[in-house]
Amino acid sequence: MKNPPLAEIIVPVYNAAGFLEACLDSILAQTEPNWRAILVDDGSTDDSAAICQRYVSRDERFTLIRQPNQGVSAARNTGIRAACAPYLLFADADDQLSPVLLSAALEAQRQHPHSVVFWSFRDSLDALDLQPPLNPAAPCPSSSLAALHMSGVLCPVYTKLYNRALLWEKEIRFETGKSLGEDMMFNLDYLLACQRRQPDFTLLNLDKAYYFYNPGNPSSLTHSLPPDYCDREIELFQRLISVCRDSFHCPQQQLDRIDLQYFETLADGVAALPAEEGRRALTSYRRLPDIQALLARLGQAGAYSPFLVLFSGCRYRQLVFLYRLRIRRPRWFQRLFWLGYRLRTLRGKAPELYVSP
Repeated sequence: MKNPPLAEIIVPVYNAAGFLEACLDSILAQTEPNWRAILVDDGSTDDSAAICQRYVSRDERFTLIRQPNQGVSAARNTGIRAACAPYLLFADADDQLSPVLLSAALEAQRQHPHSVVFWSFRDSLDALDLQPPLNPAAPCPSSSLAALHMSGVLCPVYTKLYNRALLWEKEIRFETGKSLGEDMMFNLDYLLACQRRQPDFTLLNLDKAYYFYNPGNPSSLTHSLPPDYCDREIELFQRLISVCRDSFHCPQQQLDRIDLQYFETLADGVAALPAEEGRRALTSYRRLPDIQALLARLGQAGAYSPFLVLFSGCRYRQLVFLYRLRIRRPRWFQRLFWLGYRLRTLRGKAPELYVSP
């Protein structure tokens, strides 16, 4: 390699042969040439390792590490241990990067060294931005963290640039043995470390879709809910709310929106369970002091969701009906949603906060 890499792209690989070449080609297409890609084959049983090896032979900027299957978090941790560049970013083996991602992110980081640089993602290649920002993005204070979460770019690790030295200094790694939420926990740990190092650090959202998230991989975890989905979501949201409120002092209106997202996520998780298990879970969760406090906060915020009354009253069958209607008949669900909204308005209880269907 002629020049030391400015950034390294860590790619965990597991049985992604059908998508991997497109991902690696998108890395090769980067307009910023000083990169290294660390490919971590996590015990693939298809042709993924052979594909990786072809790219390693083709371009010295690719490095392949092979290990027994341990999961995506362990693979990413292996990549962090092998990295040496000032900045790191992550990509999944079935996704693709805009050719200007690295150059735009590194330029923004150069201009604002005390910022954490973010970008957006899309699930359509046609929606990918192929040009750098026309105007320099303006940094936002760390108190905008909750708003950044609601925009969808906080949780994924493939939407930001990481300082490698800080990851090593604070020993920040991904939780292993978890099937959900390890990205969020990693990011919250990293942002708290940024705050401890630089209390006035800022958040720089490029507001560009530089990453293509491929929803078509049938092995993706997003296609099924793990058995501990609800319990894990409670753990994740409680940590997120605590960090946003106590460490970053986010505005109450933003915290209210996270509360409503928390509730909607929990309601969906309960409704997706098998019938008897779902009934027991709804009754159990409804009695938890933390969930009672959540519902009280939503009431005080004037929140509206067609699931709120049903969840509060432990009306499981109706909750499942609404959940299935939203998935199978989204237009009918939208009509029902707005009918409930208008009824509340007519009764003088205009919702101040709601999640649009």
